[in-house]
Amino acid sequence: LNEETSLVIFHNYLIIYLGLIRNPQIITDNFYNYKKILHEVIMKKDIAVSLEILASTFSCDVPNNIGLNQYAKLLSKYPAVFLPHATDELCITNKYRNIPLPRDFIEILDPLYKEAWKFVYDLEKTVKIIEKYKEDKIEWVKK
Repeated sequence: LNEETSLVIFHNYLIIYLGLIRNPQIITDNFYNYKKILHEVIMKKDIAVSLEILASTFSCDVPNNIGLNQYAKLLSKYPAVFLPHATDELCITNKYRNIPLPRDFIEILDPLYKEAWKFVYDLEKTVKIIEKYKEDKIEWVKK
């Protein structure tokens, strides 16, 4: 992961930590939002927009429908929220006047995908701890 991505991840962990101290309910509410966002995968229309941006940037042709279908097939497991970042990265790093290959997208998307799910997994553990704490606290108050 690059330095910018690492800072974003650190920032998210810091927000969670501060939220846990101040208001644990924020963490549990946001957990379900994070999970929902990661389940919204890249669609063919999203890829078409991304490829159009890249084609305009590099003054080249977009793939035909068969090529677009192949991109969609290979990239459809990744969350749509990461595609704009991947498109921007490819605009910066692509050295040739051609459309980046699906492999180029995957090299950017895959680490983000893995880190995001690790983040959600860690957050899920935190949510379980919070819920257990709330249950224990309620039982303690009743006694």
